[in-house]
Amino acid sequence: MDADHLPEMLARLKLTALRDRLDTLLDEAARRELSLRETLALLCEAEVAHREERRIQMGLGIAKFPFVRTLEGSEADFPVHAPAPYARTLCQNARDFPPK
Repeated sequence: MDADHLPEMLARLKLTALRDRLDTLLDEAARRELSLRETLALLCEAEVAHREERRIQMGLGIAKFPFVRTLEGSEADFPVHAPAPYARTLCQNARDFPPK
């Protein structure tokens, strides 16, 4: 098996994030002294995380939002935790009105 063909094989399998970060990820696995199975899990996690991030970015692009807004910078003027009686009332109302 020739390791020189590894980037080409990863590209052919459409594992481009793994191909682009392979040396860094393998160095991390060696530094952490991971087993072969743990190294494979690390590589797969990196590819899955990249694909998930790309999926979100593509969705935002397709949605054509004028700007991205997150909850971190917002000023919430409502309580984070509702008092128990209020929460029970909300739950009761939700049961009375099932979704259509």
